[in-house]
Amino acid sequence: MQTWLTHPKLAFLGVIFLLLFAYTNVFSSQPVATVAASPQFFVTATESNVSAQAFAIFDVESGEVLLAENTDAVLPIASVTKLITAATLVKNTDLTQTGTVTVADVLTLGEAGQLTAGDVYSYRELLFPLLLESSNDAAVFFERETKGEVVKEMNQLAAALGMEETSFSDASGLNDS
Repeated sequence: MQTWLTHPKLAFLGVIFLLLFAYTNVFSSQPVATVAASPQFFVTATESNVSAQAFAIFDVESGEVLLAENTDAVLPIASVTKLITAATLVKNTDLTQTGTVTVADVLTLGEAGQLTAGDVYSYRELLFPLLLESSNDAAVFFERETKGEVVKEMNQLAAALGMEETSFSDASGLNDS
């Protein structure tokens, strides 16, 4: 027995119905739904049950710190480092440049990015695995391709942003020194 989902003509009519319904609701003068007020969150705990080594929860509007733990700890911040790496590259390099991934790039700790030695990429293409997958391979590629200039420029950017206690020793954030 065929249902409307498996019968081709009925499925086609169902799609047409959904499209017409969506069209009439989008272009009607009557609101389809009202927008709910944004949720309100309250912090009532005095001690945390968070597994992170350090954290801070704050009110974005007032800047008030609601709950924090170990905020003065010096910790490696690999994914955040990659944000600064990308910002530096976008600001200071021609993203249409290309480079070849090396064996040393792919032997870096981690498998994110799934790059293959010998493949050629534009810098723009490698920003995606760098940012979306936190690819150490892509970070090492950029560091090697720029002959370490990206790290120097990352530190200059950190200084310009007033990040006085921040220094970068590599483009991936793997090195905690």
